[in-house]
Amino acid sequence: MNRVRRLALMLIVALMVSATASCGASGSTPSSAPTKPSPGLGASPSPDAGASPQKAPNYVVRGNLMRSRDKFVTQKTGRVAFLGGSVTNTTWRDKVQEYLTQQFPDTTFDFINAGMNGTPAELGAFRLEEDVFSKGPVDLLFLEFAVNGGSAEAMEGIVRHARALSPDIDIVQMHIAASWFGDGLDKGVLPDTVVVHEQVAAHYGNCSLHLYKEIYDRVKAGEFTWNQFSDDGVHPNEFGSTIYAQFITGFLGMMWSQKDQKAVPYSMPAPMTVAPWEHASLVSYDKATATNGFAAVDDFMPAQNNGNLKKPISFVASSTPGSTISFSFQGTIVGLYTAVAGDSAIVDYQIDGAAWAELDTSHDSWSPSDWWRMAGFVITTSLADGPHTITFRTKAGSGKTFRVYRLMVG
Repeated sequence: MNRVRRLALMLIVALMVSATASCGASGSTPSSAPTKPSPGLGASPSPDAGASPQKAPNYVVRGNLMRSRDKFVTQKTGRVAFLGGSVTNTTWRDKVQEYLTQQFPDTTFDFINAGMNGTPAELGAFRLEEDVFSKGPVDLLFLEFAVNGGSAEAMEGIVRHARALSPDIDIVQMHIAASWFGDGLDKGVLPDTVVVHEQVAAHYGNCSLHLYKEIYDRVKAGEFTWNQFSDDGVHPNEFGSTIYAQFITGFLGMMWSQKDQKAVPYSMPAPMTVAPWEHASLVSYDKATATNGFAAVDDFMPAQNNGNLKKPISFVASSTPGSTISFSFQGTIVGLYTAVAGDSAIVDYQIDGAAWAELDTSHDSWSPSDWWRMAGFVITTSLADGPHTITFRTKAGSGKTFRVYRLMVG
């Protein structure tokens, strides 16, 4: 689904940026930072569970996070996952993990890093089961796609699917900062993805951290500059990761400071959008119903120009014209998730015997390049709900390679 279509589906509300003072996490300022200290979060959560960003500091409290805390304390185990784009892979995550192990020294944690560079919430919805829940239920999920984007349907699908797999999960949605958000914030306009993702957070009662506003406020206040925070305007460096971690751990400490709070069972509301992607999943290449001309590639890992592959992957591939591979699936959405690079092919596909159409697997949302990267291609979201068959066919004379890793269905 392209960006124009996604935005057309979004319910955009008019939100104005508050002049409220920033509320960073308490803690000492890193040695590389300016000397002005960060203000504290405060002693207790905001009493207004439905607070908008105008009425609260740079976070919104909805409910509490006692379901996860109670699990950490009573059962001495915890599974904490981080799902998002490349910012999830920076060192703020390590610092949050260190905080949790220090706060709960008797608890054995399983930390899952499901950040993938250059990918939006759409692919995150399909990756959720395989990359986040493959080991079982998750107690606490940090979710961020504000920079890479994602529709309301995709983000809502992630939240609904996560709660279906782990009914007692606590979800914290984070709206990450980017320097280019500043022009809009100067005019009182919030980033489109922040507006939509915050609507999802409000609808499902998820706490949200407005890190984009936190960094904007503190840069405006002269505490530090964007160049000190990030080398490229979005990915926090070590100092920037410390700022993020201080804010996040300060929020967690505030939420868990009132130990007499009771964990509240979660009740799933009706969907916010007409068709949330809550049933999105991945089908492995080895589940294909028929193949012709494809060969297995096992444990592939690029020796250079690795964009976002974290571990070796296996798939099937063909550079021979006329090779075909078919899958049967159930649902309304279908797409392709695969490793792409400069030699990736343009191929044809056919759904349920209809006319052949074209898919360029070298052009993802980040444009073609020689860098190897995992990318998701949503082919259609409007099939009739029921059984379907899709066939891919390599084109004559392309001289390039078509790789099939996973089918995306929903």
